[in-house]
Amino acid sequence: MRVKNVTIYGIAGSYAETYANENSIQFVATNFTYNNNGNGACTITGYIGASSDVIIPDTLEGLTVVEIADYAFDSEQISSIQLPSQLERIGIMAFFNTNIQNVTVPASVTEIGVNAFGNCYSLTAINVDASNINYASVDGVLFDKDIVTLETYPIGNSRVTYTIPDGVETIRMASFQENRLSSVSIPESI
Repeated sequence: MRVKNVTIYGIAGSYAETYANENSIQFVATNFTYNNNGNGACTITGYIGASSDVIIPDTLEGLTVVEIADYAFDSEQISSIQLPSQLERIGIMAFFNTNIQNVTVPASVTEIGVNAFGNCYSLTAINVDASNINYASVDGVLFDKDIVTLETYPIGNSRVTYTIPDGVETIRMASFQENRLSSVSIPESI
């Protein structure tokens, strides 16, 4: 007896795809491991694809992608990333040690973990959707929305000097880790 309305989700080129094709079963390729959060949403926990240019879809198997887990893309060989439009959280060290060159944080993001973009030596800019109510970007540098906390300076940026904007009061841990800067001007507000 054949089961109807079955879909197999798996990695393109895998045995799962071969099996689906040989048995006339619908196959949908996914490049991500993820957890079902139980509320119609999911968390990306890893990348299993082969492409260095990664687009994280808004949904996986009908579940809205709302989170990228801690360490999800740590040391993956990716050079570009497009984040889903309803993403709420980017975990600790989520893209640590990747080759991404720039990233745009969607309006929906409410939390970015420490060192989420650490050791990204090719990262020249962290941009933020202007509608985001929690974060902002000034010249490619990530800040909280009020420009009071400097969150992350992209270490691939070619500047050798940087002036922290007036009004900034806090520099987040590891914000300037392993950058090319030879000098940083710090305002009196810090």
